[in-house]
Amino acid sequence: MRRRTKRVLLLLIFMVVILIVTIVVTSYLKKRDDIELQKIESDKSLSVEPYNYPEEFEIGEELEGAIVTLALSYDEFDDTVVHGEEWETNFIRIFLQNSHYIPEYAMENASENGGVLTKEQAEYIQYSLTGQDVELNSVKDGVNIYDDAAETLGDGSISSYEVKEESDDIVIVDAVLKTENGAGSNTNNVEIVLSKNEYSCFDGYSINSISITHEVLSPNSNSSNEGNATVHSFVGSDLGFDNDGIFTFEYSFSNDTDDSMYGKYVQVDLSENAELAEYVRSHSGENMLVTYTMDGSEENVDTVVPDSITLN
Repeated sequence: MRRRTKRVLLLLIFMVVILIVTIVVTSYLKKRDDIELQKIESDKSLSVEPYNYPEEFEIGEELEGAIVTLALSYDEFDDTVVHGEEWETNFIRIFLQNSHYIPEYAMENASENGGVLTKEQAEYIQYSLTGQDVELNSVKDGVNIYDDAAETLGDGSISSYEVKEESDDIVIVDAVLKTENGAGSNTNNVEIVLSKNEYSCFDGYSINSISITHEVLSPNSNSSNEGNATVHSFVGSDLGFDNDGIFTFEYSFSNDTDDSMYGKYVQVDLSENAELAEYVRSHSGENMLVTYTMDGSEENVDTVVPDSITLN
């Protein structure tokens, strides 16, 4: 009888111990999860107050700057770009180390720390821009916004826009984008898809996608001035911005065309010429001679479809 009572008592003690351990572990895990949740929210906001949306949609200065900067770098921007191998490098270059445009949040915080943004601040700006969490592995010690500052691919502004669709979370906008460079100005239509993100430093929105239509000088265009078509060429180097076969070249000089026709950068469209596109990729950064056909009606050279490309 005593043995049986002892066994029952030991069993009860064991069950009580298991219950206590379970309660302690559960409490610990809940507390840990709460801390992680708070950390995630803290990392996203980083002392930024939630955006106070106006009654009617508007594109603010910060959002416009982000849209223009992306449109100057990508004809098509979406999540495939964000998840691409080059996104981290390109994001740092055009948003954190751009001698012409840097988000206000970046300027304010970097100025308080000798020009350096912390890794968390840099990742917050990227999250604000795209709405997606991306770890910036190359900026463990922060980003100095003044080091190796890249020149902008040009300047631009949104001259007009109209809301195409709007829901509680998504806004689709048709806009007219005017870009300027040394050769003059160009006007293009742009479709922009935005998602509300109250902690975004870009006026409470993240950019889901941008689709821009460039004026293209094509040797196959059915222009009324086709009889005036002439072959031209210029020397430039690819900057490494590969947007599905559309490359950004930095213009150097031309022996047969007035320099004033070119801006500092020219879009080279090889989206339908895989062989030449691969050639450009393999010689990125080197001086290349780009030969193309122009119909004679264009005053400024913004984008070309080359007939040939060779090393210069």
